[in-house]
Amino acid sequence: MSRMSSKIRYFAALVVVMLSLPLVAQGLAEDKESSDEISLLESREDSLITPKSLHGKRERRLFRLENWVRSLKDDMKVVYETYGIPSSRYREETMGRIVEKWTYLDKGLEFTFQDGKLIRQKRVSASTFRTVF
Repeated sequence: MSRMSSKIRYFAALVVVMLSLPLVAQGLAEDKESSDEISLLESREDSLITPKSLHGKRERRLFRLENWVRSLKDDMKVVYETYGIPSSRYREETMGRIVEKWTYLDKGLEFTFQDGKLIRQKRVSASTFRTVF
């Protein structure tokens, strides 16, 4: 009896595979028609466009950086375009307000933004910063 039930299970599995082959073939055809890029959920006004796969730590870091730059607005965008990538960034959200501090140690500058608007710019020296391990 166990031999008969194993044959029935095998036959049932074979039928399922045979019935699913046209669906698999249709899915493969649709994949070939799609482009090499997919669109993810929209982040702010811009949509994230990514290749189907990202390989390696460096590629993922560059992808995140590119999308961060794309999301910058107002004063933050102006400061980024003028000075480039900050040496350090500190982001804090309190009572519905987002405060970010960007530090450019090589230029000796620190910019403070509140909700994307520049509220303070000050000179800093590298000696005032400690390295935490």
